[in-house]
Order: sequence, then C-alpha cells, then structure tokens
Amino acid sequence: MNRLATILLVLLAGMPLRADESPRSARQTFLNLYRSLEKKDLGRARQLMLDVKELKSFARWRVDDAGYQRRLEDFLRGFSAELNSGVSLKQARLADVLVLPRGKKNRRRLVLAVIHASFSVPGRNDAPRPMPFFLIEIDGHWKLWLRH
Repeated sequence: MNRLATILLVLLAGMPLRADESPRSARQTFLNLYRSLEKKDLGRARQLMLDVKELKSFARWRVDDAGYQRRLEDFLRGFSAELNSGVSLKQARLADVLVLPRGKKNRRRLVLAVIHASFSVPGRNDAPRPMPFFLIEIDGHWKLWLRH
C-alpha cells in the first residue's frame, strides 16, 4: 500500500496546475477588482466581472441580458462609491473552492471560488462581518460573478 501511495504522490507532484487549481489567483483577481474600483477605473473592473455572454456560456437558466447588465453596472458604481467614501478592505481570504459538475443547471463543469472579504467603515468600531464574493473560472481566468 505504501508503494502505491508513493507512486501516486510522484505522479500528482508532476502535474501542471490550471487556474481552477490555483486558488491564490482567485483572491488576486478579487484584489485587482478592489483596487480598480478604489481608483474609479470602472472599465478595468468590468473586465474582471462575469459578463452576460460568459454567463450564458455555462448557464442553462434564462438570463435577462439587460437586467443583468444593469445590476452589474449598478454594483460597480455603488461599490466604487462606497470605497471612495472611506470604506476600506480589512481582509480578503479564500473561504472555499467548489467544483460543480455539469448538470441540469450547468452546461459544463464549473469551478467556483468563494472569497470572504471584511471591510472597515469609518466611524464604526464593531467587528466587520465577512461578505461573500463568488468567482468562476472561465477559460483559465477568474471572473467575479454577480449573484444578486
């Protein structure tokens, strides 16, 4: 049994990592989005978000194109305004990485990373509650998925 385990370890150690197996890159994508919104660079932030075309590439449910795009723009403008009013990121940590199989709702296998981010609000000393942010690996790149 030890021999088999050793062989498997050697084989696995030599396998290259893909984006979905490198969760640090999901956290880095979230931090890039945060920095873009902090600088009011909505164009760059938009590139890091899952757009309607990418959502339709895996979703089997009906997607309201205009509604999703409007919510995306509202989220980006609102989050950017919050960050520029003094709210700052205290911590962003990778909470989980999930592999969702192809099924009734997904056209293909999905890799989902969950980031828990805590923000400090000026004038408030209470402990910040972590907010979940969801990132999906699309074609080797992590994209923030607006689920609201």
